[in-house]
Amino acid sequence: MPNATTQPNVHPNVILGQLENVLRSPTFESAERSSKVLRFLVEQAVAGKGDQLKEYTIGVGALGRPESFDSRIDSIARVEVSRLRTRLEHYYATDGKEDSIVFVLPRGGYVPKFETRSPVPVPIPIPAAKRLVKRTVLLGLVASAIALTAFLLAWRPWSSADALNRQALEFDIALPAGVRLANVVGTQMAVSSDGLNLIFVAARANGGSELWLRRLDRREMKPLPGTEGGRGPFFSPDSEWVGFWAGGKLRKIAVRGGLPTVLCDAPDLLGGSWGDDGQIVAALTSEAKLWRIPSAGGKPIAILDLTPEPLRLLWPQVLPGSRVILFSNIGATPDSGSVEAFSLDTGSRKVLVRGGTFGRYLPSGHLVYVNQGTLYAQKFRLASLESTGSLVAAIAGISESPVFGFAQFDFSSTGILVHRRQTAGERLSMNWIAPDGKINRVVPEGGSYLWPRISPDGREVAYSAMVSGESRVWLARPGGAAPVALTPDGRHYSTPLWTPDGRFLIVQGRGTLEWMSYPGAAVPKVLLTGGAFVPWSFSPDGKRLAFYRMDPATHFDLWTVPVEIRDGVLGVGRPEPFLRTKAVETYPAFSPDGKWIAYVSLQSGAYEVYVRAFPDNGTEVQISRGGGRLPVWARQRQEILYETEDHQIMAVEWRVRSGVFEADPLRPWSSVRLADTGVLANFDLASGGRILGLLSDLNGGEPADSLSVRVNFFHELEKRSGR
Repeated sequence: MPNATTQPNVHPNVILGQLENVLRSPTFESAERSSKVLRFLVEQAVAGKGDQLKEYTIGVGALGRPESFDSRIDSIARVEVSRLRTRLEHYYATDGKEDSIVFVLPRGGYVPKFETRSPVPVPIPIPAAKRLVKRTVLLGLVASAIALTAFLLAWRPWSSADALNRQALEFDIALPAGVRLANVVGTQMAVSSDGLNLIFVAARANGGSELWLRRLDRREMKPLPGTEGGRGPFFSPDSEWVGFWAGGKLRKIAVRGGLPTVLCDAPDLLGGSWGDDGQIVAALTSEAKLWRIPSAGGKPIAILDLTPEPLRLLWPQVLPGSRVILFSNIGATPDSGSVEAFSLDTGSRKVLVRGGTFGRYLPSGHLVYVNQGTLYAQKFRLASLESTGSLVAAIAGISESPVFGFAQFDFSSTGILVHRRQTAGERLSMNWIAPDGKINRVVPEGGSYLWPRISPDGREVAYSAMVSGESRVWLARPGGAAPVALTPDGRHYSTPLWTPDGRFLIVQGRGTLEWMSYPGAAVPKVLLTGGAFVPWSFSPDGKRLAFYRMDPATHFDLWTVPVEIRDGVLGVGRPEPFLRTKAVETYPAFSPDGKWIAYVSLQSGAYEVYVRAFPDNGTEVQISRGGGRLPVWARQRQEILYETEDHQIMAVEWRVRSGVFEADPLRPWSSVRLADTGVLANFDLASGGRILGLLSDLNGGEPADSLSVRVNFFHELEKRSGR
């Protein structure tokens, strides 16, 4: 730490006061586990109990492990302390760079040291009015920096050979009025190697997505014709072409104009990279495979096939020379993912990062990756594929997907970094929402909530929540006690679904579909294995479960399975496909009479809601227009609710005449717009005409879409990590 010296005689009250300041900072306010560990370590040290700080006492005293905790089997204490060290490094480089007291966790030990930066000022709480003045001054400085940056962009300082000697600058690019970033799986932006052009994925007014182009030295932005349904953009090394996915094909389009060219068939695109040898490496399916495709077009060839292993190989990057490929091996949580390198010459693999995803090598000689919204960087030797020097927390608050393992950033070879900050959809509040717009909170605190499901009697809510990088299923009683975790710590569970009688919950595990009795069972039991299963609805009699499942060849498909309950044990029969096509199909919802299934399909290039008879008679009826997802059937009236692309709830009344399903015109259900959670569930319908919905937990509502640009980012990393 700069100008820091060890002073063991700092008064305990000063240390404890500084602890509260650290825990209230943006770096720690949403890091529940790191906050608990830091508080425990500091308070124990101040109380003179530093000699008792061992893995066992940390596990039991700070992390809630039982007295039978065995640190030789469960490594949670080591993992959380290591994570805390990294978070403290980021804190003192950002929020706490002016702190007079510095908390240091020496490597190899658990007793914190308290260092001071001289002179040590008397800690005086800052009144709210002064904090507001400080924030106002800061905003003024930021505005000045943005104006200066706009001038520098027109001047194009990065084209100079001494760009690394210039000051790093940051500014935001606001999207035009009415234009927003699309809810797609994968990156939403790409920057050309020469740093002149930015491509981003925008939502279309009538549903779906398309690519937009913005030159960084100009204000104008425009859509690229022929890119409807496009996502996952990536530039060619010469900055002349953009590769992307649309309509089941991998395509490319010239930046200067023209229509796209088809390169090959592609069931999906989960990351693509254009090598300097004229070959593209991409993840074209959900299989554990990486494919190589000529940039002129041709048949894909699998260059890495790890399908026997339970892996997902996503988000590849071709390294300079085109002989080594970086890719992410995605686990169930951010901490179980890894970044690996694969050699085309030797066929060997090497793990470069454990506990991170979306690894990228920068021309500055750094390896970067993302974990829980923070971009980490470390010096990296390309020849030996080895990291050197200190790990640096470079940027906090980058938008990412812990489910799919991608992050929203890209860079040019000239040192420009473009990223999207974490959106309001990444910190949410859970609320009852009435058609008239009245809102009441269900859970007092905000969090990373998903998949809210109301119990059949309406008294309880099950939901998924990510805490310290780990997804668990929780239970809340509106107006009651604090939420409680239903699934065990240390294992990934999500997407809860109640049985119609409320006696059981179906949950998604890592590659499994599991069940648990309620109340009672502490550990879910396996129903199905061997895939990504998402349970969505039961038939009214509870005898059949509808779910969607990932298939390597056809993406997500719709399935049902018979369900039987005997002596308090839930079992299933043989799963049966309901709808399997090359398009993405999700969210199969049984109607109240069990004769119809509403679902979502990407067959048109946009997510839309459809209805089919159950059993399927081959006829579909499109319900939504201009995009729709998450269909839910009302119970008190013949009505379907669903979410639009701009997160509004729409309603449509329906009827059946002579065996034919008919839908009335659409109407807005409410003026309230839900938080942006991408393709993941964010509402459920309760009896009595209200919904349980997730909203932004930011004051002032959802912010306008924008992208952040950093000029001379490589120079910034050089200063932070050392040359």
